[in-house]
Amino acid sequence: MEIVDDIAYGVHDLEGGIAPQLVHREMWRKMIWELDQQWLRAHSLTDLDAAMFCDPVCWLIF
Repeated sequence: MEIVDDIAYGVHDLEGGIAPQLVHREMWRKMIWELDQQWLRAHSLTDLDAAMFCDPVCWLIF
């Protein structure tokens, strides 16, 4: 269960940075670019920022 807690806390911290715009899309993309692009594509994470950095109305789409 410890890994589940770590993931939950990490996601919560990331959301806590996105909501008040302390973490913005350009920062996220720069960080993601440094990761393994092939791994990101294989796990369908290349468009994750579209869901993370949108106004509340777009959540109805995702």
